Amino acid sequence: MAKPQLESSPHRVIRASAGSGKTYTLSNHYLHLLYRGAQPGEILATTFTRKAAGEILGRVLTRLAQAAADAQGAYQLAEALKEPGLDLARARRLLEVLTGSIHRVAVSTLDSFFHRMAGCFRFELGLPRQVRVVDENHPLVRQLRREAIDAMLGDEDLEVMIGLLRRLHHDAAQRRITDAIDEVVRELYAVYRQTDAPAWRWLEPPPTLDSEQLAQACQLLEEAQTLLPEDKRWFKAWQSDLDAARRSDWEDFLKGGIAGCIAAGKEEYGKKPISSELMEAYRPMVAHARAAIVRRVIDQTQATRQLLERFDAHYSRLRREHGVMLFSDVPWLLSRWVPSLAADGDIGLDALYYRLDSRVQHLLLDEFQDTSPVQWRILLPFAQEILAGEGSARDGAPARSFFC
Repeated sequence: MAKPQLESSPHRVIRASAGSGKTYTLSNHYLHLLYRGAQPGEILATTFTRKAAGEILGRVLTRLAQAAADAQGAYQLAEALKEPGLDLARARRLLEVLTGSIHRVAVSTLDSFFHRMAGCFRFELGLPRQVRVVDENHPLVRQLRREAIDAMLGDEDLEVMIGLLRRLHHDAAQRRITDAIDEVVRELYAVYRQTDAPAWRWLEPPPTLDSEQLAQACQLLEEAQTLLPEDKRWFKAWQSDLDAARRSDWEDFLKGGIAGCIAAGKEEYGKKPISSELMEAYRPMVAHARAAIVRRVIDQTQATRQLLERFDAHYSRLRREHGVMLFSDVPWLLSRWVPSLAADGDIGLDALYYRLDSRVQHLLLDEFQDTSPVQWRILLPFAQEILAGEGSARDGAPARSFFC
């Protein structure tokens, strides 16, 4: 029987909310590919949990088994797939193909697929022969994290480290250095590993007033008292703004009051209009306060990366020495290695496919919105190769397809 012609594009993006049948649609697509002649080992379907992966494979097998049981089941599956040529004999043949290749079926979590890849390239990735894979909350990991901080403090000039912490924490003088660093590491180490250096320098520092201009702006603010309406609340707000400006406490200056309203683009304070003259008196200091806060954020961000970079050097060394890997280590290593392999014009992904003993012709990604930047950097070369349209249809089967 002749197979139906392919639609104009084999690629699909499904946008839908939770509980609306995305997993059912993905299993439909998987079965559709099998019907069109795709081999089970060529279809990579990934999701985020073992339960979800089991549900996808279970649905595929159950629906195909039901279709192979009787003519009515075959008819129902043919209707769902919009493939009128799918009869009882064809359903049984597809079930035989799938179960006969069950050891090659790639319906799994992303982590499982990544660990499979890493196992094929253990030497290239520098993975130790004996390794313990643990999560970030494991007692040994907490111990190694503290040891890395201690080693970092031993290597660095203490004043340099205190300076970094002061740029990160206003209350650094009252905190234990080790605790302060550990807090930064626990909160941001994963972000550090997912980003490159330029991402931490993305904001351009806005201009601030020099000392002479700042004095003039403060003078304008002092003289603004004459522009206030006869209202004790306005006077109190102005006095609070002036005090905050004199202390250079820019967060407090913009937190509320008249300055906060002007900074937020409001034209009223206390349900009374702010005169244009008062706005003009405030604007230089408001602009300076905004710029000073942004500059502080930029400085804190860059100090954070510097601290994490110093920590990472010791932490990575200690994990290697103890044969310990984090669950996040494998995707992080692959995210740096797979793109470079794919960019090799002579080899490309062929070396990866050779060791995996299968070629990804069809990529199906479940819950794509939850894919992290690190995970996507690994999957992107596969998607790009598929979307490039290389390869030809085989016996009517789609050459390649991307579904998410």
